[in-house]
Amino acid sequence: MKNRVLSAVVSLVVLFGCDNVESSVKELSETSQQSNNEDGGERDADLEAYSESADTTATEQFEASDEDDLPTQHLTQYYGNGPTVKRRFSLVNNKLNGVVYDYHRNGRVELKSEYNEGTPIGEWIYYSYDGDKEKEQEYYGNGKIKTEINYDYNGEVKSKIKLGWEGNIAEYFEKNPKYLGMDGEDLAGTGEGGLLSGTALSHCTQCVLGIPGVRELTAESAEKLDQLKRAVSDTHPDNPVKYIRFRFSNASVEGRQLNLMSADINAVDYYSSSNELLSSR
Repeated sequence: MKNRVLSAVVSLVVLFGCDNVESSVKELSETSQQSNNEDGGERDADLEAYSESADTTATEQFEASDEDDLPTQHLTQYYGNGPTVKRRFSLVNNKLNGVVYDYHRNGRVELKSEYNEGTPIGEWIYYSYDGDKEKEQEYYGNGKIKTEINYDYNGEVKSKIKLGWEGNIAEYFEKNPKYLGMDGEDLAGTGEGGLLSGTALSHCTQCVLGIPGVRELTAESAEKLDQLKRAVSDTHPDNPVKYIRFRFSNASVEGRQLNLMSADINAVDYYSSSNELLSSR
């Protein structure tokens, strides 16, 4: 079947982002009809073919064949009135589709992402203003995150989490927070059947560190740990417990909260505000 390429030269202004940043989208197209021995004349426009540099000419190309419901649009968005490119993306049926590049104002890539008709898929990579990789994410086909890795300024893994299809934590790792003075004491754990086992830190009444995406204890869990802390603090009145490192098994995760009420707390290390190990039980 003969394919047709419909094109029009248009200039329009669109608004994008919560900053109400005005961006201009320019269309550059040409009308043509040609044949090709390999693909029958169908023109393949791939967003990946765009340079990752932000100083290229913006184009919006409309492709349609007799079978298409709506055309594919390849768009370039600018900061203000240009010339700095803010985003390169494609729309299919008015939904993000394929690889998308977002740029910092200095022209470096800020985020490389991918969509399937509006649903996040594949690998997403985040970069700093200076071009260093900050975070990687991988998505399931249902648009939910499968893995997330965060990097520190040295390029080393700072934290990692792996989630099941339904969003339950399957595995986690967090490089030990150095400000607590416990270098080398990484925190890690695994999950199965909706229950979590591993190691974590608690440094305030209801805080928990070490499990990416989880930042609080339930009120009942906080009270449970606080009782353990008070028992040790009573034996060190001049140097009370500031935080604890604990090992647990079969805990549940409720949103961003860790519930230890039905969990086994296997071992606890008690530290003072000066990072002195007071007791291990």
